[in-house]
Amino acid sequence: MTRDHSNELVAIEARYRTRDSNIDSSRYSLSRPSTALMVGELQLGIHSLLSQFVGANLGALRLLEIGCGSGGNLAYFIKLGFKPENLVGNDLLNWRLDHARTVLPGDLVLIEGDASVLQLPDASFDVVVQATVFSSILNWSLQTAVATKIWNLCKPGGAVLWYDLAYRNPSNPDVVAMTKSKIRSLFPDATITYRRITLAPPIARIICDRAPWLYGPLSSLPFLRTHLLCWIAKPLNYDLDTA
Repeated sequence: MTRDHSNELVAIEARYRTRDSNIDSSRYSLSRPSTALMVGELQLGIHSLLSQFVGANLGALRLLEIGCGSGGNLAYFIKLGFKPENLVGNDLLNWRLDHARTVLPGDLVLIEGDASVLQLPDASFDVVVQATVFSSILNWSLQTAVATKIWNLCKPGGAVLWYDLAYRNPSNPDVVAMTKSKIRSLFPDATITYRRITLAPPIARIICDRAPWLYGPLSSLPFLRTHLLCWIAKPLNYDLDTA
């Protein structure tokens, strides 16, 4: 690990510690219509991509989520049919993993630490998931290292399931935009399917908490969708020895 990477990891942890201690816990509660609608749209998009590219037989697949946080996505993958013993979660933040351990099955493996140096066998996962991890890494070199690691962990014929900000939030200096060109730079050998989803969260919170029925009409406008949901497919004939 370079000093540059180490400094960024320390900074990420500090930013999230400040954020988690300062933000009202109800902000991301599913009891808020805006949160429930955004999460529901994401889950529907994930289900659609898995149905399109994998099919219904999810129980045999191995899945890794980096930046798994408190375990919400992993719980959803179990509902979809993934077996807990085939799931692995990783997060840099120990307090989020502590919560995940209280809500997820015990045979699901959770690993604390830097995703760029995960000690797992190459080509050992059918799907590697990341949701709003890369936009929280402000250092391009560390972004590249994490992308290289998760690409190596993905089997030929598998894919990275990606969800992240496509636009910079001017009011939040702790995130960066992950544009299509950046994603392509991180995964130059992939075949990438892009979908733009998620009504801009500030608009969703201001309007849809009071009028949930407006989420659909507003999110149908492409210029109000702020995130990219991607299926980043690794070629079946990908040569691990020469990559």
